Amino acid sequence: MPCHSGIIGGVAAAAIAALGIGPRAHAQNVYVFSTDNINGNVNDALQATLTAQGFNVTMGVRANLFDGSISLAGYDAVFMTCSLFSPFAVPNVAGQQQLVDFVNAGGGLVTSEILNYMHYHFSSVHALFPILPATYPGWGPHNSATTFSLITPDPIMNAGLPASFAIPNSLGDGEYRLAPKAGATEFYRSSNTGGAGVVGWDAGAGRVASLSHQFSNTGVITDANYAQLLGNTVRWVIPAPGAAALLGLGGLLAARRRR
Repeated sequence: MPCHSGIIGGVAAAAIAALGIGPRAHAQNVYVFSTDNINGNVNDALQATLTAQGFNVTMGVRANLFDGSISLAGYDAVFMTCSLFSPFAVPNVAGQQQLVDFVNAGGGLVTSEILNYMHYHFSSVHALFPILPATYPGWGPHNSATTFSLITPDPIMNAGLPASFAIPNSLGDGEYRLAPKAGATEFYRSSNTGGAGVVGWDAGAGRVASLSHQFSNTGVITDANYAQLLGNTVRWVIPAPGAAALLGLGGLLAARRRR
């Protein structure tokens, strides 16, 4: 029997177009937790940086107010700042579970410090911790300038960045050492802490990445290279639209060719 390649090609093209494969069907929507700190312009800097990176940004509630009642429908990723040292400065169990469910269903999550640091001291993110790709191995914050060096190449995470670049840490931009969990990928390492600067992995149908910085000031956020890294990290955690369905499409086309 002929394979009817023209028909199959038409089916594939239509299906791929419907799935949004190729150019994004829409600008990616990101829900950003507001920071806890009073250094006034941090939230504005986060919003401006991620908007400049091409995202539709919604500045949301602080981490401790994310209680499972806020809808994440329509969002591709969540950017979770958590910059206040307190066991009560994180989402409650319902909020943490909502983030877990969001990721398992195909959403992306980016976390910053001092999230892992607080879990180390208070076990305050026990519901969220299983999907985090990094741990805090017990070495305290360091506020010196640092150089991020590429460890694992990735076309999304490394886009527009040199193999190493300096970051002007300040007292308000503390950095915390991260250690990748088994199965996680260390993309960049920090000379300041000797630990990972960016770590990520797949979780359920989604992805999670952890950053070593605490966003309590605007210095890191507005640095050109780090701003690019923030954008790359958010892009990395958002799965390609329809990727899972495309795998199913491949099986369908293979079956049609065998007829």
